[in-house]
Amino acid sequence: MKRLLKTIVFGALNKLGKRLEPNPHYAVKGYKIDEDLATIINNRSPICLDVGANVGQTIEMLVDSLDNPKVFSFEPSTAIHQALADKIRQNLPKWNNVELFKLALGEAPSELEFKNYGNTLLSSFLDLADDTRNPFHGNKDTVTTLETVEVSTVDLFVQEHNLSQIDLLKIDTQGFDLNVLKGAKKSFEQGLIKNVFLEMNFCPLYDKQGSPSQMIDFLAQYDFQLVDIYEKYRSHGTPHLSWCSGLFSILNTPAK
Repeated sequence: MKRLLKTIVFGALNKLGKRLEPNPHYAVKGYKIDEDLATIINNRSPICLDVGANVGQTIEMLVDSLDNPKVFSFEPSTAIHQALADKIRQNLPKWNNVELFKLALGEAPSELEFKNYGNTLLSSFLDLADDTRNPFHGNKDTVTTLETVEVSTVDLFVQEHNLSQIDLLKIDTQGFDLNVLKGAKKSFEQGLIKNVFLEMNFCPLYDKQGSPSQMIDFLAQYDFQLVDIYEKYRSHGTPHLSWCSGLFSILNTPAK
């Protein structure tokens, strides 16, 4: 009887284009990043660095899922920074613990030319790759403005703000993510950073972008291990992964 009911249920779901997935017994499910972050970062008032804030998508997720987080957000684009500043004011007092900086983070302090694309999600220090595997191939003419922006580093920011711990370092900088990691080398060496959530491009999206293997190898030096991947995107109707976001946590070896 149970087998018959199971066959009927699975058959009905199949016709609807649905299926049942096993629910893991461990706390992290690997389905929704907000739920998994809330499981991993369960302390009150965690410190979060939101590098590449855009219009506040990560701020909203962190404020809604974590327990009173302190969020330092970084957005170098003048127009997007202003739009996000307005959004933060509109969301007060809920976003009262969010601090916004018109600043980019990278490998070393400098000033660099930032490319504002018509699609602000593409804006970057890097050029879009002239490669047919790039789903945005041919969109180089969508750069609307170029501006020179200030670049600092995670390490300098930590020192200037006397941070003793970073519960989450989130990086979404359109191909520039490895540069941000390298600018946090001292913080990693001191064990200040506990979790990292960053974008990984598997297709050639930008010229000179950091590769997933480089970022994984960099984090592995400091005993960070992949928790799961989220926000997966495939293009051109292929089964190959174009990009995703990866959550990494420092590996705590169980006591023997």
